[in-house]
This record gives sequence, structure tokens and C-alpha cells, in this order.
Amino acid sequence: MMAWRLLAEGLCALLATAFFALSLKGPRRTIPAAALLGLLGQILYSALKGPLGDNASVFLAAFAVCMLAELLTRRLKAPATVISFPAVIPLVPGVMLYRTMLCFAEGDYEAGSSALIATIIYAGCMAIAITLAAMIAKHFFPARLREKRTENDK
Repeated sequence: MMAWRLLAEGLCALLATAFFALSLKGPRRTIPAAALLGLLGQILYSALKGPLGDNASVFLAAFAVCMLAELLTRRLKAPATVISFPAVIPLVPGVMLYRTMLCFAEGDYEAGSSALIATIIYAGCMAIAITLAAMIAKHFFPARLREKRTENDK
């Protein structure tokens, strides 16, 4: 039963990511890569959410998606944000933000403050993962690609 739920969530994420990438009007060749990374990120998040909790699972899912996006952008010769931005959209805490605003609108300031802090921590985990993946890619991947080019030139 769990595998079917993961697959259904992943399929919904794939479609959402593909349509979001289409709406951004990026290069058409990057849409399948972004959609597949959106699927992978959602499945990874959902699978890890139970054992690790929300924050660790979103960190690992966003980090994996952004690292793979950095690798794919070199292969597809496109900017990294064209693939990584749509791919992390399924992980964005939209429901958490909605619940936070709903608590404040209903006058439940204690629950709203608690939900706001949880949402900020969740979004912060995503932001740290995206930044860390970009830093690793910037400092590690170009050096490896240069080494391969010089080996091929010989």
C-alpha cells in the first residue's frame, strides 16, 4: 500500500513540475529532466518523512534534486535554475503556509506562531540544501570537467 501511495504522489509531482516548467517558458529539452527530478524529490521526501521527520527529509530531498540538477545542466547545456527551480516546487511548504495564515486569521495566535516557526525551519532546510548543492557544484564539478577535457585533449 505504501508503494502505491509513493508512486501516486510521485506522479502528481511529475505532472506539477512539468506544467510549472512549461509555465516558466524554459528550454523544452529541460522539461523532462525537471519533471523526473520533481518525481524523485517527492518520492524521496515521502519515503524519508516517517523515519526522519519533515525537516531532515526535505533537506535530503532538496539536496539530492539540486545535485542531480547541477549534473544534468552540464549535460543539457542549460542554466541550473531552469531544472532545479521547477524540480523543488513540489517540496515547497504551501500547506504549512496556508495553515499558518488560517490560524492567524481565526485568532489562534499561539498555534499560528508555532506553525510559522515550523514553516520557517522547513523552508530554511530547503534553502540550506539548495545553497549547499550549488556551492558543491560550483567548486567541485568544474574542476572535474576541466580535468576530463585536458585528458581528452592529449
